Amino acid sequence: MNKMKKLGLTALAGSMVAISAQAVEMSVSGTAVMTYVSKSGSVDATDTGSGFGMNKGIGVSGSGELDNGWGVSLYHGFQNDAADTTSSLTINLGDMGTIAYVQADLEGGAEGLDDVMPTADEEPTNGLGTTAAPTSSAASGVSTGFVYSNSIAGASVSINYSPDSGSATPDGGGTNGAGGGDASSSIGITYPVGDSGLTIFAATGTDGEADGLNHDHTVLAATYAMGPVTVGVQRNELDDEATGNVDKEATFYAISFAVNEDLSISYGRQDTELEGSANDQEVTGISIGYSMGGMTIKAHSNKSDNHNHVAGATSEHQEIAVAFAF
Repeated sequence: MNKMKKLGLTALAGSMVAISAQAVEMSVSGTAVMTYVSKSGSVDATDTGSGFGMNKGIGVSGSGELDNGWGVSLYHGFQNDAADTTSSLTINLGDMGTIAYVQADLEGGAEGLDDVMPTADEEPTNGLGTTAAPTSSAASGVSTGFVYSNSIAGASVSINYSPDSGSATPDGGGTNGAGGGDASSSIGITYPVGDSGLTIFAATGTDGEADGLNHDHTVLAATYAMGPVTVGVQRNELDDEATGNVDKEATFYAISFAVNEDLSISYGRQDTELEGSANDQEVTGISIGYSMGGMTIKAHSNKSDNHNHVAGATSEHQEIAVAFAF
């Protein structure tokens, strides 16, 4: 996103970490997204309204250098939905990688690789279902904790860890109360195979649950880019120990085509198998995106058959969006 404002500050660094930093730079960026949504299908039959909506966000970031040469950066993202607001504090350790503490939007590890398929807009599951979300992805989904990242032998390695998967986002000096679950952790690896256009992804992790019956996740995926065409395949597996729940396996396929440097189109499919169910959930999506400077026009049409593994249940979501970045 383009910067709206940039301020050079040097006296602010001491408030970011416990040791002084020099030449701190602060910047502000923003987005505004206008959307029109249409829904249909048996799951969404009661959805009504004008269909128009708006999403907006402001990001404030600062970075500087510590006396020992390490870099430090701070980010606060403010969204119209309080649940989407996030903050992070990152320390760059040079050749030793980076470590970040993140509140409310912990990426990295398996979560960062839950869906790496090429798309011109959104994932095929976006917007589907008002009574049950599609269970097509298998990632360690925790919101607050630590992320370590580094590059090793050409591969990008990311590890996330949450001491308590039910952690809230307290202010400094506060507590999370009684907590909500066991520790969660995962590791994700991204490896571009030279200049071949092939990229391999792998991840594994565990979500800690309050009852001790945790969820184990694995992700294996590959994408291949050849000129304007990129294809991908992915396999996600969820081993669920919780009482009354069963294992899930999801297979993704996708292809995208860059018509030119501004326009691209894509098609994706996600099939999810639920142990003990004869009804596989089948999700498909078509996307298109066009960029013009700071403006992006995009649209997608997604559909779920046998939604949430219920025979004959359908959910359909069409969305057109105009986004501005500042």
